[in-house]
Amino acid sequence: MKGIFKEWVPEWLIKLILFSSLMPSMVLFFLPGANTNVTAGFYGAQPSDVQFLIILFYAGFVGFYVLERRFFLYFPIKQYYIIFNLLQLLNCFLMYSITDISWVYGLRFFQGMLFASAVNLSISMIFSRLKSDRAKEVSYAVFFGMLLCSSPFNTFVTAEFIDSFNFDQLYLYAALSFVPGLLLIMLTMRSIRHIRPYPLFSLDWASCIFYSLVIVSFGYLMVYGQEVYWFNDRHMLIIFGVGLALLILFIVRQMVLRRVYVHLAIFKNRNFLLGLLILYMMYIERFSLTISNQYLVQVIQLDPIHLSYIQWFNIAGIVAGVLGSLYWMLGQRPVKWIWISGYCCLLLFHQWMFFSFEGQGNDAHFWIPLVLHGLGVGLIMVPTILFCIMSVSPQLVASAAAVCLAIRYLGYTSSIG
Repeated sequence: MKGIFKEWVPEWLIKLILFSSLMPSMVLFFLPGANTNVTAGFYGAQPSDVQFLIILFYAGFVGFYVLERRFFLYFPIKQYYIIFNLLQLLNCFLMYSITDISWVYGLRFFQGMLFASAVNLSISMIFSRLKSDRAKEVSYAVFFGMLLCSSPFNTFVTAEFIDSFNFDQLYLYAALSFVPGLLLIMLTMRSIRHIRPYPLFSLDWASCIFYSLVIVSFGYLMVYGQEVYWFNDRHMLIIFGVGLALLILFIVRQMVLRRVYVHLAIFKNRNFLLGLLILYMMYIERFSLTISNQYLVQVIQLDPIHLSYIQWFNIAGIVAGVLGSLYWMLGQRPVKWIWISGYCCLLLFHQWMFFSFEGQGNDAHFWIPLVLHGLGVGLIMVPTILFCIMSVSPQLVASAAAVCLAIRYLGYTSSIG
């Protein structure tokens, strides 16, 4: 992909273009959750419905991730960038225009599918710009560091807007945020293919649909189950039964297909399973920060703007953790010690917050645990994903990456339930 950009484009501008193409999609990820009460009030919905909007974006990302690779291999890079940016821009404009949450559910899922395109393109482009032998570690650290920072950064970016504008205008500005990157891509990229095109035949849409419905069913159970006392509600039993049946159908389908959607052989690798367990627990720990944020808002009485300011301590911890983990990986040191260090930071965070949950408090008291939380998550994330991917044979790497993504989704949704 070295020849994708024109000769006159400097390296710093290329990095800016890649950032400007990815960041708007990342901001969309947690946008409805920037201020749950405002979002719920705008759509005339419950806070749990707002949480489900985030779940649907994540589900679209997870469900389409494998199939998206076929489109990535078929289209030239420039055309592919233009297509998914235009679709995201159109999607944001529809979100701006529509106030019926029933339609918004579908649009959020489609946004997640488009985010899968942005992710595959961005990781590939970042990887191609690095000259070192450890380009994979650096590109993963850059991408996942940005992904970890997206939630607190999104809170900071949108807090002032929500306080000053109507909620729907956020999506109008989100649509406009895709324009600079789109224009830069049209001006600086060549319309060439980076590889020989792989034809779009035998696309396994059936597996994609089964996989996506299983993921959405689990997310639905986690969001709404506690409200109706789980399986005491007949509706939850039906959702669980349908999800389980679809999961069985998906597994059977993978066993009989010649071109599988996800290689089930990866689950025979013990190191891979260990990495999945570490990743799952880390993601539950990561989103336990939501409880702390609720305490700061409801008990300490922080308004969303001041809450967004204090999130910078969490971002600082994430950046320090990712850089520390990158240094550790480049030194080819054992991964178990960085896992231990990361979980020790998360343990200290939970202990600190446990003894700090009182009826009164000062927000200045909480910057250290926020740094510890970010540091722990940043230390664990990238080494664990690389550990999982490197545990399997090269032909199974794509399936391993897809399952790691699904486990992160399961960890996030489990933290809600």
